[in-house]
Amino acid sequence: MEEIYRFKNRVEYIKALDKILPDKFIQKRDIGNGKTHSYYPIGIKEAVADDIFLEWNVNDEKYNELRGMLICTIKLNYTPSYPGADELFCTGSAAVLIQDKKNALEYQLPGVESEAVGRALGKLGNIFGRNLSRKLNKDVALPPDYTIRKHEVMPDEKLIEKHVEKVEPEKPVEEIKPPIDLPF
Repeated sequence: MEEIYRFKNRVEYIKALDKILPDKFIQKRDIGNGKTHSYYPIGIKEAVADDIFLEWNVNDEKYNELRGMLICTIKLNYTPSYPGADELFCTGSAAVLIQDKKNALEYQLPGVESEAVGRALGKLGNIFGRNLSRKLNKDVALPPDYTIRKHEVMPDEKLIEKHVEKVEPEKPVEEIKPPIDLPF
């Protein structure tokens, strides 16, 4: 069976991570004091994950209780949908106040797990809502041409060349320099 990929290469995949979903997918939540938080619902994030990953799975799901809070930490393994992509992982955590009601944990476990998955996905890029609700501090003067960081997009071989010094096999081991200048 032939594998069908969503992207031709890593460059297209990285560009997709920086895309922003249409406004119709954004939801808002009241967080008090007249403030709101914008977010993509977990169903939207999971649908996007299904689209841009060959596969993705939640692993190492752990729950802890701390001072009346239920804490969930997950590891999300995923494989981007382009030829030769490696399996990668990211982590996410979430917490909820444990309610003192009958069957409260039965209802709270799925919610806190979904929030942890959403936070893990949110770390990967704008397409999962990474920069929704982020506002720059009004007290910080930034130049007018300031832009939010984008992923550096280059073909895989150029990425390797940029960070790895080519070493001739004849060089003795003690002459080999580290591939990048380290700050220590």
